[in-house]
Amino acid sequence: MKRTLFALALAAALPMSAQAGEVNYNFIEAGYASTNVIGGDFNGWNLDGSVAFGDNFYGFAGHKTGDESSIDLNQTHLGFGWHSSGNAQWFAEASWVRNELDFGGGSSDEDDGYSVAGGVRGFLGDNFEGNVKVNYTDVGDFGDGFGASVAGIYHFNDTWGAYASYDYSDRGSFDFDTWGLGVRASF
Repeated sequence: MKRTLFALALAAALPMSAQAGEVNYNFIEAGYASTNVIGGDFNGWNLDGSVAFGDNFYGFAGHKTGDESSIDLNQTHLGFGWHSSGNAQWFAEASWVRNELDFGGGSSDEDDGYSVAGGVRGFLGDNFEGNVKVNYTDVGDFGDGFGASVAGIYHFNDTWGAYASYDYSDRGSFDFDTWGLGVRASF
């Protein structure tokens, strides 16, 4: 399974070519998120952002929340990354991750961990940007393992865009299967 995820992510990255558009690491995005984990569909929202510093570095943060049958799932991450130059850019990331299940009435299960990831990001056309990445995540009680994600952003202009994303993380007894739709504002 791990080799298959890596092969799919690499195959998806191959068609990225140097076309019009400039990859921007300064943005904020918000939208709908749905995570399937432990047999439940946790539907809610997400908020993510990124800020570039220096020529090839950026910081990023995000939060997803959803509920299912009075149980809340919260996922938070904070990290930094490096990217290559050019229209199709390789990147590497490291982040702190926090997962929490809140069962109500003061009962919850939460743990902190980390994630490391690598992938490629670039424009597939004049207004369409895509990215794929593979990752390894370890969040203690919430398991550890490999995953992959893919996302696309359609840029209406230099500021506004719409995104769609899919992320899968195989963490033993906790398989996180998440997709999202929303808007992005670049600055």
